[in-house]
Amino acid sequence: MSSYRTSHIGENRGQRYDATHANKVDALIWDVFIRDFVSARMQSCAARGGTRYLDFACGTGRVLKVGTQHFERCVGIDISDDMLTVARDRVPTANFVCADVTVDRDAASGAFDCVTLFRFLLNAERSLSLEVLAWLADHMPPGATLIGNNHMNTVSFRGISSIVTNAVFHTRHNYLSRRGTTKMLEASGFKICEWSGYRILPTVMGKPFFGRKGQIALEKISRALHLGSIGSELVFVAERI
Repeated sequence: MSSYRTSHIGENRGQRYDATHANKVDALIWDVFIRDFVSARMQSCAARGGTRYLDFACGTGRVLKVGTQHFERCVGIDISDDMLTVARDRVPTANFVCADVTVDRDAASGAFDCVTLFRFLLNAERSLSLEVLAWLADHMPPGATLIGNNHMNTVSFRGISSIVTNAVFHTRHNYLSRRGTTKMLEASGFKICEWSGYRILPTVMGKPFFGRKGQIALEKISRALHLGSIGSELVFVAERI
Protein backbone atom coordinates (compact mmCIF):
# COMPACT_ATOMS: atom_id res chain seq x y z
CA MET A 1 0.00 0.00 0.00
CA SER A 2 1.39 3.40 -1.00
CA SER A 3 2.14 6.06 1.58
CA TYR A 4 -0.13 9.05 2.11
CA ARG A 5 2.95 11.11 1.22
CA THR A 6 2.35 10.48 -2.48
CA SER A 7 -1.45 10.58 -2.57
CA HIS A 8 -1.76 14.20 -3.75
CA ILE A 9 1.24 14.38 -6.06
CA GLY A 10 0.46 14.63 -9.76
CA GLU A 11 -0.57 16.98 -12.52
CA ASN A 12 -3.67 19.12 -11.85
CA ARG A 13 -4.25 17.43 -8.48
CA GLY A 14 -4.90 20.78 -6.83
CA GLN A 15 -7.60 21.84 -9.26
CA ARG A 16 -9.23 18.41 -9.20
CA TYR A 17 -9.15 18.39 -5.39
CA ASP A 18 -11.01 21.70 -5.14
CA ALA A 19 -13.52 20.69 -7.81
CA THR A 20 -14.22 17.35 -6.09
CA HIS A 21 -14.88 18.88 -2.67
CA ALA A 22 -16.67 22.06 -3.71
CA ASN A 23 -20.20 20.59 -3.63
CA LYS A 24 -19.71 18.19 -0.75
CA VAL A 25 -20.93 18.56 2.81
CA ASP A 26 -17.44 19.00 4.24
CA ALA A 27 -17.04 22.24 2.22
CA LEU A 28 -20.51 23.38 3.30
CA ILE A 29 -19.81 22.70 6.98
CA TRP A 30 -16.43 24.45 6.71
CA ASP A 31 -18.00 27.56 5.19
CA VAL A 32 -20.90 27.80 7.64
CA PHE A 33 -19.47 26.47 10.91
CA ILE A 34 -15.83 25.43 11.16
CA ARG A 35 -14.18 28.44 9.52
CA ASP A 36 -15.57 30.81 12.17
CA PHE A 37 -14.59 28.41 14.96
CA VAL A 38 -11.01 28.20 13.67
CA SER A 39 -10.82 31.94 13.04
CA ALA A 40 -11.89 32.70 16.62
CA ARG A 41 -9.17 30.41 18.04
CA MET A 42 -6.57 31.99 15.78
CA GLN A 43 -7.67 35.41 16.95
CA SER A 44 -7.29 34.29 20.56
CA CYS A 45 -3.74 33.11 19.83
CA ALA A 46 -2.89 36.37 18.08
CA ALA A 47 -4.32 38.36 21.00
CA ARG A 48 -1.83 36.58 23.28
CA GLY A 49 1.02 37.82 21.11
CA GLY A 50 1.24 35.11 18.46
CA THR A 51 2.64 36.36 15.16
CA ARG A 52 3.93 33.31 13.26
CA TYR A 53 1.50 30.77 11.79
CA LEU A 54 1.93 27.49 9.91
CA ASP A 55 -0.65 25.49 7.99
CA PHE A 56 0.81 22.00 7.69
CA ALA A 57 -0.29 19.88 4.71
CA CYS A 58 -1.93 23.10 3.53
CA GLY A 59 -3.15 21.66 0.23
CA THR A 60 -4.89 24.34 -1.82
CA GLY A 61 -4.85 26.90 1.00
CA ARG A 62 -8.40 26.89 2.34
CA VAL A 63 -7.35 27.00 6.00
CA LEU A 64 -4.21 29.04 5.36
CA LYS A 65 -6.29 31.87 3.92
CA VAL A 66 -8.05 32.27 7.28
CA GLY A 67 -4.70 32.47 9.07
CA THR A 68 -3.61 35.47 7.00
CA GLN A 69 -6.40 37.47 8.65
CA HIS A 70 -4.75 37.10 12.06
CA PHE A 71 -1.00 36.59 11.78
CA GLU A 72 1.85 38.70 10.42
CA ARG A 73 3.88 35.78 9.04
CA CYS A 74 2.09 32.84 7.45
CA VAL A 75 3.65 29.70 6.01
CA GLY A 76 2.08 26.81 4.12
CA ILE A 77 3.87 23.46 3.88
CA ASP A 78 2.83 20.65 1.56
CA ILE A 79 4.58 17.81 -0.23
CA SER A 80 2.60 18.40 -3.44
CA ASP A 81 3.81 21.29 -5.57
CA ASP A 82 0.70 20.95 -7.71
CA MET A 83 -1.52 21.59 -4.68
CA LEU A 84 0.70 24.54 -3.77
CA THR A 85 0.22 26.02 -7.25
CA VAL A 86 -3.46 26.52 -6.39
CA ALA A 87 -2.62 27.69 -2.86
CA ARG A 88 -0.21 30.35 -4.13
CA ASP A 89 -2.99 31.88 -6.22
CA ARG A 90 -5.48 31.68 -3.36
CA VAL A 91 -3.14 33.07 -0.68
CA PRO A 92 -0.55 35.27 -2.44
CA THR A 93 0.68 36.88 0.79
CA ALA A 94 1.82 33.59 2.38
CA ASN A 95 5.18 31.89 2.07
CA PHE A 96 5.20 28.31 0.82
CA VAL A 97 7.49 25.33 1.32
CA CYS A 98 7.25 22.19 -0.78
CA ALA A 99 8.91 19.47 1.29
CA ASP A 100 8.58 16.25 3.25
CA VAL A 101 9.58 17.39 6.72
CA THR A 102 10.20 13.82 7.87
CA VAL A 103 13.04 13.73 5.34
CA ASP A 104 14.11 17.38 5.33
CA ARG A 105 13.65 18.42 8.94
CA ASP A 106 15.14 21.86 8.20
CA ALA A 107 12.55 22.64 5.52
CA ALA A 108 11.15 25.40 7.74
CA SER A 109 13.07 27.13 10.52
CA GLY A 110 12.00 29.03 13.60
CA ALA A 111 9.07 28.54 15.95
CA PHE A 112 5.36 28.84 15.17
CA ASP A 113 2.85 30.30 17.61
CA CYS A 114 -0.11 28.69 15.87
CA VAL A 115 -0.30 25.62 13.62
CA THR A 116 -3.24 24.10 11.78
CA LEU A 117 -3.35 20.42 10.79
CA PHE A 118 -6.49 19.57 8.82
CA ARG A 119 -7.40 16.39 6.91
CA PHE A 120 -4.10 14.75 7.84
CA LEU A 121 -4.24 12.62 10.99
CA LEU A 122 -7.04 10.43 9.66
CA ASN A 123 -5.52 9.91 6.21
CA ALA A 124 -1.86 9.46 7.08
CA GLU A 125 -0.53 6.15 8.33
CA ARG A 126 0.04 6.21 12.09
CA SER A 127 3.85 6.24 11.85
CA LEU A 128 3.74 9.24 9.51
CA SER A 129 1.31 11.08 11.79
CA LEU A 130 3.60 10.59 14.77
CA GLU A 131 6.66 11.73 12.79
CA VAL A 132 4.85 14.90 11.71
CA LEU A 133 3.53 15.62 15.22
CA ALA A 134 7.07 15.24 16.57
CA TRP A 135 8.35 17.69 13.95
CA LEU A 136 5.60 20.16 14.82
CA ALA A 137 6.34 19.85 18.53
CA ASP A 138 9.98 20.70 17.80
CA HIS A 139 8.86 23.86 15.99
CA MET A 140 6.34 25.11 18.57
CA PRO A 141 7.18 26.75 21.91
CA PRO A 142 5.32 25.80 25.10
CA GLY A 143 1.87 27.36 25.05
CA ALA A 144 1.63 27.44 21.24
CA THR A 145 -1.72 26.50 19.70
CA LEU A 146 -2.40 23.50 17.47
CA ILE A 147 -5.78 23.36 15.71
CA GLY A 148 -6.67 20.25 13.74
CA ASN A 149 -9.35 17.72 12.90
CA ASN A 150 -10.38 14.12 12.53
CA HIS A 151 -12.88 13.94 9.67
CA MET A 152 -14.09 10.37 10.23
CA ASN A 153 -15.04 10.02 13.88
CA THR A 154 -15.50 6.36 14.80
CA VAL A 155 -18.85 6.84 16.58
CA SER A 156 -20.45 8.99 13.87
CA PHE A 157 -22.92 7.78 11.24
CA ARG A 158 -20.11 7.72 8.67
CA GLY A 159 -17.64 6.13 11.05
CA ILE A 160 -19.98 3.26 11.94
CA SER A 161 -20.82 2.83 8.25
CA SER A 162 -17.11 2.58 7.44
CA ILE A 163 -16.55 -0.04 10.13
CA VAL A 164 -19.45 -2.14 8.83
CA THR A 165 -18.40 -1.74 5.20
CA ASN A 166 -14.84 -2.77 6.01
CA ALA A 167 -16.06 -5.85 7.85
CA VAL A 168 -18.55 -6.96 5.20
CA PHE A 169 -16.77 -6.00 1.98
CA HIS A 170 -13.14 -6.10 3.18
CA THR A 171 -12.58 -2.46 2.20
CA ARG A 172 -10.05 -0.15 3.86
CA HIS A 173 -11.96 3.00 4.78
CA ASN A 174 -10.15 5.01 7.44
CA TYR A 175 -11.73 6.02 10.75
CA LEU A 176 -10.26 7.45 13.92
CA SER A 177 -11.62 7.73 17.44
CA ARG A 178 -11.46 10.74 19.70
CA ARG A 179 -9.43 8.65 22.13
CA GLY A 180 -6.99 7.63 19.40
CA THR A 181 -6.50 11.24 18.35
CA THR A 182 -5.91 12.28 21.95
CA LYS A 183 -3.35 9.51 22.51
CA MET A 184 -1.33 10.56 19.45
CA LEU A 185 -1.31 14.20 20.52
CA GLU A 186 -0.42 13.48 24.14
CA ALA A 187 2.39 11.15 23.08
CA SER A 188 3.80 13.99 20.98
CA GLY A 189 3.76 16.69 23.65
CA PHE A 190 0.32 18.28 23.22
CA LYS A 191 -2.64 18.70 25.56
CA ILE A 192 -6.19 18.84 24.20
CA CYS A 193 -7.96 21.99 25.39
CA GLU A 194 -11.20 21.86 23.40
CA TRP A 195 -13.27 19.67 21.06
CA SER A 196 -16.07 20.73 18.73
CA GLY A 197 -18.08 18.30 16.56
CA TYR A 198 -19.63 18.85 13.12
CA ARG A 199 -21.18 16.96 10.20
CA ILE A 200 -23.56 15.21 12.55
CA LEU A 201 -26.12 14.21 9.92
CA PRO A 202 -25.77 11.45 7.32
CA THR A 203 -24.84 12.30 3.73
CA VAL A 204 -25.22 10.66 0.32
CA MET A 205 -21.84 10.11 -1.34
CA GLY A 206 -20.58 13.09 0.64
CA LYS A 207 -23.38 15.37 -0.58
CA PRO A 208 -26.23 16.88 1.49
CA PHE A 209 -28.90 14.29 2.26
CA PHE A 210 -31.42 17.02 3.12
CA GLY A 211 -30.32 19.63 0.58
CA ARG A 212 -27.94 22.48 1.43
CA LYS A 213 -30.42 24.61 3.40
CA GLY A 214 -31.90 21.62 5.17
CA GLN A 215 -28.47 20.25 6.06
CA ILE A 216 -27.42 23.56 7.61
CA ALA A 217 -30.67 23.98 9.56
CA LEU A 218 -30.58 20.43 10.93
CA GLU A 219 -26.87 20.70 11.72
CA LYS A 220 -27.63 23.79 13.83
CA ILE A 221 -30.41 21.95 15.64
CA SER A 222 -28.19 18.90 16.24
CA ARG A 223 -25.41 21.05 17.66
CA ALA A 224 -27.93 22.86 19.90
CA LEU A 225 -28.90 19.42 21.22
CA HIS A 226 -25.21 18.80 22.07
CA LEU A 227 -24.79 15.99 19.54
CA GLY A 228 -21.44 17.25 18.30
CA SER A 229 -19.59 14.34 19.90
CA ILE A 230 -21.11 11.99 17.30
CA GLY A 231 -20.33 14.28 14.38
CA SER A 232 -18.21 12.88 11.57
CA GLU A 233 -15.77 15.76 11.92
CA LEU A 234 -14.18 16.56 15.26
CA VAL A 235 -12.11 19.75 15.47
CA PHE A 236 -9.64 20.02 18.35
CA VAL A 237 -7.65 22.82 19.89
CA ALA A 238 -4.47 21.69 21.64
CA GLU A 239 -1.61 23.35 23.48
CA ARG A 240 2.08 22.53 23.19
CA ILE A 241 3.21 21.56 26.70
